Amino acid sequence: MFSVTEEMWLELRLQIRSLQIPVYSWQAVTWAFRSKMPEADLQADVICRIYVANLEQVLGTSEYSRDEELEHYEDLVAIEKSYFESLLEELPEHRSRIDLDRDVIFEILEPNEVSSRRICYFQGDDVFWDD
Repeated sequence: MFSVTEEMWLELRLQIRSLQIPVYSWQAVTWAFRSKMPEADLQADVICRIYVANLEQVLGTSEYSRDEELEHYEDLVAIEKSYFESLLEELPEHRSRIDLDRDVIFEILEPNEVSSRRICYFQGDDVFWDD
């Protein structure tokens, strides 16, 4: 008999979430887990990667400040963080084990033809820019 663990359920729900988000020209989301990628040098147990492209199109201008850029990224992170929190409410084992501020990083990436460039990442209430 096959049983689904909380970890499997969480990963499945996050993968489904990635597929449910309409892929606009400016956003896609993926999730990575340290437990599934032990060879990777992940900075946290869970990484949410938010891919944004053409910020000029989203903001409606080619001239925007770092504060406007940050506000946009904070909104995207808040949406994904809220979704992740709602999943944890359903999973008592993970709810007590995962600390959103310590164990989850939200990366903002800009895709290009070959790979992607990390713009910044959020951990807890802090934002770190990759200038």
